[in-house]
Amino acid sequence: MHFPKYDLINAEERALLSPDTFEIPPLDVRTSLEVGDFAKVIFSFGERIWIEIDEVVSPGFYAGVPVTQPVTVDIKIEEVDFEAKHVIAVQRNKEMFDS
Repeated sequence: MHFPKYDLINAEERALLSPDTFEIPPLDVRTSLEVGDFAKVIFSFGERIWIEIDEVVSPGFYAGVPVTQPVTVDIKIEEVDFEAKHVIAVQRNKEMFDS
């Protein structure tokens, strides 16, 4: 796994603080992602970015590449290591860009 130059926001903690306005997918969904699925995470600099999963390290632990790059900070993110607790939204591979 890589050591990032940024932090990710813990979505579980944020959801507990604002349960009426900040919903996240159920834990079983966030821990069952597969290679090719997409997960949205929030970076410490405030941007929400979709990550395409290219490795399932173990259930609930993932690595992937960002679909887009940040626009509010001048960094290039090549790979993101994250956990189920960071995931704020999920799209299965086959669903991502169908709509």
